[in-house]
Amino acid sequence: MIEIPRTVAPKEEKLSPSQLPAKEPISRKPSLSQPPPDKPKAIIPGKEPEPAATGEKKTEEILPAQESREKEAISPSQGIAVQGPDKQAENERFSIGVKSSYFLASNSEDFIIKRTTGGVQSSWSLKNAKVYNSLISSYRFNPTISIEAAIERAFFTKLDIWHLNMGPKFEFGKIGMLTPYAKGSLVLGHLEWDDVPGDFDTAWGWEGGLGVSFTRSNLQFGLEASYRGIKYDYNRPSGDEVTATDSQLDFSGFALSGTLSYRF
Repeated sequence: MIEIPRTVAPKEEKLSPSQLPAKEPISRKPSLSQPPPDKPKAIIPGKEPEPAATGEKKTEEILPAQESREKEAISPSQGIAVQGPDKQAENERFSIGVKSSYFLASNSEDFIIKRTTGGVQSSWSLKNAKVYNSLISSYRFNPTISIEAAIERAFFTKLDIWHLNMGPKFEFGKIGMLTPYAKGSLVLGHLEWDDVPGDFDTAWGWEGGLGVSFTRSNLQFGLEASYRGIKYDYNRPSGDEVTATDSQLDFSGFALSGTLSYRF
């Protein structure tokens, strides 16, 4: 008879509580009242990710590039609307100022009036250079075109001349801090010559010139060269004792002028 050996299971050793492994904390299930965390959205190449939704909706106003440049900037420190230089120049439509001109009318020197009374001859003539002082004003339609008017008076010895000028002025692009311009105008003239026999009719003429201006704040300084064409008809009194070298006094010539004006 064959005996089968029996295997005896080893006795289980009891461990003390200090030797037992630490138990992992039981994770609590998420509360049904709290929404589950947002799942990350797939990022599509070439498309910007959408911003996370919040309680407040944000709207953005998209302005065209040209409209945004013309919009008034807000000063962050004071919160006051500050206009850009182009907007400020556009709003300054009116100006008023003064102009002084050194006028050279070479043809006027050749005009001579003579009168013979009782064998005594008297003559009247003009000097070549003249100084004119003007009060000028203008209205600007846009940054390029404006209309300018000036009332001008010249004081000489026994000679009084008034001129009224009005016409357009065209400003070109700025060159640094300077702005070149061209102008043209019609001229209405009135001349009075004391102690001269006879008188002169009111005259119409024209004027054109080129100049350059410099603007600082609301003040504008200008320097221009111009030419004026104007002639005054002379009305000789009846009688052979009065003679004149010509039937017209030609007051045409060149002028160099300086201006100072205030824009508002």
